[in-house]
Formats: sequence, structure tokens, C-alpha cells
Amino acid sequence: MTKADVRCARCKATVPDNLTLCQRCGTDIVADLLTVPALLAELAVTRAGQAQFSGERTGGRSAETPLPIRPTKGRTMLGGMFAADTVIQGDTTLARLGTAVGEWARLLAAHHRVDIPIGAPGLVQLVANGRTRAYLPETSAAWQPAGRSVARDHTATSATLTRVDKDGNRYYRVSRRNADALTSPATAVEQAAIWLACHPLDLRRFDTAGDLAADIHKALKQIRATIDRPREPRQIGPCPECGVELLAHPDEDGRLPAWVRCRECGAQQHVDTVMQDALDSIRNRLFTVAEIVRISAQFGEPIAKRTLHRWAQENRVEARGYLHTDKQYGTRITDRPIAPRDPRVYRLGDVLDIARADQKGTAA
Repeated sequence: MTKADVRCARCKATVPDNLTLCQRCGTDIVADLLTVPALLAELAVTRAGQAQFSGERTGGRSAETPLPIRPTKGRTMLGGMFAADTVIQGDTTLARLGTAVGEWARLLAAHHRVDIPIGAPGLVQLVANGRTRAYLPETSAAWQPAGRSVARDHTATSATLTRVDKDGNRYYRVSRRNADALTSPATAVEQAAIWLACHPLDLRRFDTAGDLAADIHKALKQIRATIDRPREPRQIGPCPECGVELLAHPDEDGRLPAWVRCRECGAQQHVDTVMQDALDSIRNRLFTVAEIVRISAQFGEPIAKRTLHRWAQENRVEARGYLHTDKQYGTRITDRPIAPRDPRVYRLGDVLDIARADQKGTAA
């Protein structure tokens, strides 16, 4: 068989260097392996009920709301990630990932006559780095049907500098998610995946490379499906015909459809018109800064909290009162603060007018 006759085990393209996988498929599997720590960290958050999903909701998912589970038998994975016990549905996917990564790592270790360096400080650090990178569904090969994109690395870790001591040491505050990613022990599966990614040429050599790459590809795709749950429908305003609240379902990019059909009367309504009418109906109402941020985002005209505070400091928007809550009278708006922490309230229409004026000025 000549070199021209050798075909890639995955995409069937010609392989000039006579290996099992072509260079492009080899690059894709490296990109997939590098996403393993970040995806497993995201999955752990999702399974704990701590994830903030990417729909139009204003808060995180309740920790008391469990994921759909069913009793099933797990099996011991590379590094003992799961024991033979009742586990959450989806662990079969993790077992498949662990098996594929472990088999490939053992083949590579045997080929080089070395031990898999599980626990090596450098490898553990690379796992920690990988956990805090944002996995990018639109760029990782695991999410692309054609498998022809290379994942870009850029960090999602955010830290706030809190103080600097007299010796110059800096102290930062990080989010709970990032703290867990940095402090949780690196699993053997994560370390093996990163170790494999450091040997891109060797990954393409083995006869079983095509099957192992397909298993990893499929497992990562299923993990992402667990993490990225479907978007919830958005309330856009009442139906002009019957008054029932209309719901619109965002697409994968968060965009709303142009038209929506009322589930009560069956009338078809233009989404932008319904949303604008609903927004106009509350222009004269008073809201706190947090409420305005949420409302503006809900109606497709997001205004940042810091922007609202800046407008207030510059006297561009006038506070119309204060929101006070007590046991005797409940929640009410007063003309002066009764408690030190009573938030100011602003007329929504004033804020929207300033935002639109700024937008026109920027466009001009």
C-alpha cells in the first residue's frame, strides 16, 4: 500500500505521513482532550445544582432542584472516579470517557515504556489551568459535526484584588466555582487527558486511534448536552387580543423569533411589537437599580448597573424616592430614606430615554 492509499480512520482523508489519523483529526482530538478538565468542572457544578444556565433567567438554579436521575450501576473508572454504587444518570458517559482516555494513555505509556505520570506537580497544575478555561462550544471539535475547528483557549477565571500586605503579597477573592476548580484534587482522567494532549503526534499512530477518538468525541458531546440544558421560554408581554401572557422560545444563540402564536386564542403576534407595548406600559413605574437592570435585559435593551450608578452621580437621572420595607406597612415607596439601606427608585422611562439618547449619539 502506498502512502497515497492510506486513509484517515475518522474522516477518510488521505494521510501523507502514513499514520492512522490525519493531521486535522489529530489536531481536533488534542482540542477535545484539552477541554476535559473544564467540562468535568462544569458538569460537577451542574450536578450539584449550582449552575447559572444561559437563558434569560435572573438567578442561579436552586440547589434544591435536582437533575433527573435514575438508579444505575456505576463502574470503577481510571483513578477511581466512580465506585460500583448507585449514581446519577449520565455517569455511563463519564465511564466511557474514562475508559477511552485510560486506554489511550496506557497504549502511549507502553509505547514509550514509561509510567503515566499521574500526580506529577506540573500535570496537576495544567489540570487546574484547564479547569478555569472557558470551554467554547462553537470552536471545540466535540461540538462541530464536521470536526474541523480548533478550540481557542482563553480564561474564564475572575479574581478581585482585596488587599496588598506590607510585604507586597496580593490577596484575591475568587468565585465559589473557580475556588472549587482550583482546590479540588485533579482526577486521574483529567491528568491522563492533558498528558495525552501533550503528545499530538503519538496520538495519531495507534491502530485504535480512530475508535478512541470517536469515543472521546461522543462522550464530550453528551457531557455538554447535560451541561447546556434547553433555554426556558421568555415572557414577552400580554397578548393584545386576549391578555394571556405570551411566551417566546429563544434559539441556541438566545435570539427570539419574529412571531409568536398565543396559546389561548391562537392569534399570531409580532414579538418586537408586543415587547415594546409591554415596556411602554410600565414606563411611568418606579424601580430600583437592580430591577431596572433585570427589566432592561428582559426586554432586549440591557443597561449595566455601573452605568445606572454613573448616570445618577452625574444627575442625568433623578431619584424619585426610596423603597422601604417593614413589618407594619410592608413594602412602599417613600420620599426620604427611613432606613440607611433603603435603595433609591427611578422612573423607568427616564432611564430608557437616556439610554436611547446615548445610543443615538454613539451611532452618530
